[in-house]
Amino acid sequence: MAKRHPLGDPFREWREIQDHRYDPGHWLGGNIDPMYRRRRNGNPSGYYMIVGGGIALGAGAAYLRAGGWNMAYGISALLIGVIMLIAGKRLLAKEKRD
Repeated sequence: MAKRHPLGDPFREWREIQDHRYDPGHWLGGNIDPMYRRRRNGNPSGYYMIVGGGIALGAGAAYLRAGGWNMAYGISALLIGVIMLIAGKRLLAKEKRD
């Protein structure tokens, strides 16, 4: 008899991704993609968000300084970078237990 995994089925979320890969409405609403879910010990995908946010911040600041973009594009790139940094930080944070 096979032993049960202590955290349940470790491949459940990946099967959900595969089952609903071509279902356009599944990820709208209450279903959150496993890449963006918080976990008890933090989600390592937060590192990708932090790197992407840093790149967006750096590109926005560089283009604003050089005058390559108009002000609206530069500010929007900076805002996207800040939002990605906040999201990455929240993904990496451990879930609080009450």
